[in-house]
Amino acid sequence: MIDHLCLLVPEGIVKEIEYITGSNDLFKNVIVIPISYNNPLEQRCDCLDCGSIQQTLDSSNCYHKALLLYGSECPQIIEPSSKETLHTHGVGNTSKLMLSDRELKEHKDEYLISSGWLDKIIRLAENDELEKERIRKYIDMSYSSILHIETGFYGDSSQNIEILSEISGKPVETKMVDIDLMKLRLENIVFEYDCTSKNKNIKEVTERIASYSMSIEIIEELVELKDEKEVANKITQMFYTLFAPEKVSYFSLKNGIVQPEYSTSFDPEKELNMDFLKMDQQYLISENRDGFLLKVKNYTGTMGIVEVKGFSLPENIKEYLNTAIVIAKASSLVVLNIRRYQEILESKKHQQNLTDTLKVMNKILRHDIANNLNVEINGIEIYLLKKDEKFLEMAQSSAYRSVETIKNMKDMESQFISDDPNLIPYHVHDIIESACKYFNINISIEGNALIMADSALPSVIENIIRNAQIHGNADSIRVIIEDDQTNCRISIMDDGIGIPDAIKIHIFDEGFKYGDTGNTGIGLYIVKNTIERYNGNISVKDNIPHGTVFVIELPSIHTISID
Repeated sequence: MIDHLCLLVPEGIVKEIEYITGSNDLFKNVIVIPISYNNPLEQRCDCLDCGSIQQTLDSSNCYHKALLLYGSECPQIIEPSSKETLHTHGVGNTSKLMLSDRELKEHKDEYLISSGWLDKIIRLAENDELEKERIRKYIDMSYSSILHIETGFYGDSSQNIEILSEISGKPVETKMVDIDLMKLRLENIVFEYDCTSKNKNIKEVTERIASYSMSIEIIEELVELKDEKEVANKITQMFYTLFAPEKVSYFSLKNGIVQPEYSTSFDPEKELNMDFLKMDQQYLISENRDGFLLKVKNYTGTMGIVEVKGFSLPENIKEYLNTAIVIAKASSLVVLNIRRYQEILESKKHQQNLTDTLKVMNKILRHDIANNLNVEINGIEIYLLKKDEKFLEMAQSSAYRSVETIKNMKDMESQFISDDPNLIPYHVHDIIESACKYFNINISIEGNALIMADSALPSVIENIIRNAQIHGNADSIRVIIEDDQTNCRISIMDDGIGIPDAIKIHIFDEGFKYGDTGNTGIGLYIVKNTIERYNGNISVKDNIPHGTVFVIELPSIHTISID
């Protein structure tokens, strides 16, 4: 028995086909649908009403398979947009279903017309002199006589053929059709299609199984990779190995933005076809069919695009593309897992940074405010003894500094608990100048630079200046700010007593203090942690002829993208 099938046949032979299929259990699952011709006189394939075929397919339940019989040899003429797969079978002319090859050859110079077509033509010519003239000219131009193929399904056939003979002026011969021959030929056509369809299904299933096996192998290779760049290189390598093209490029994408660091193209932002990215389709074949663009995507969106150029065998592009789609699907899962893993790591890192920052903030508050309170207490006590206003001013200045420190920490806290705890641009000259107003010491500042920092930066500068004044007995400080468009270098030089070499390697350690003026031992530890949080570093060396130089190096704003 034939699988469920829609058989689309020319309207001129639909009664005959319906009789054959209705009287044969082999065609039990076959639905016969008539197809109109715009010009039944000529019955060429270009006379088919393609719009009618499309409409029929879209409105009928054709079980995903449809076979079109048409009366002339021509390529497939319908590209169905609906769910059905349309196959075509040309039979030279519909008379080939009714006559033997010998009979067709014997009557090759005659105009062959079956009863159904005859009925259509006569109906069109009725009361239409122009149509009659067109019929006469067409038959007279190419044929010497008319062969009427009588099928017995139209009662007016005898009368109609006489009318046609009168219109054309050609003699007529009538030949009865052997309906069993027509049945046999139709069975051969449908069986051939059915076998071809089943073989195709078997091939598709086999290819699908092979694709699944390949997917498992590919996933096994890709799943071992932990970095997206490794995945990009592996995809590129696979495509080179499988297809031997001239060029393979992988473009990594995140939220529609190219990620050059994970792409294999030399200049991905310029080379990527952005128009294809906006399209809904998964792949795009090049005009000369020697390459394609393919999206690596899943439910989260497009994660990458593979571009392949210059196949050595363009005729195999369909097979190449099927394999490439399998690789793309497997790759999308691996890339998604890598990105999720990286997001988890980044989240943990952010949480740890937040914890470390809050610890530093707490230490800054305890350290700086404790120092300021000592200054305030001492200043007030001395003022009470000597009644010298400058000590009262010193205590007041220290109190203002404490307020400023608390404000800075509050700003810093707000920044880190916000949804976007990023660093912001600061002018180094302004920060240092603002910090200097709290100290009674000669300070000169040269140069300027723009860096990325946060509200903890003023505390860094104050700590270094305070140490130079209190612990180093410095009378003056010179600050030089240099910017080479890559790094910002801040040199803070004092003329104090200096720091012994044996002490230099410990001064940034938490809790380390030295000498009679040593306090809590966390001031420079906070400084170092804060600078490192800015992706910078701090070092210390001797000043010439005496004193100390603190050197802070930070990325310049020119090398940082500001969000």
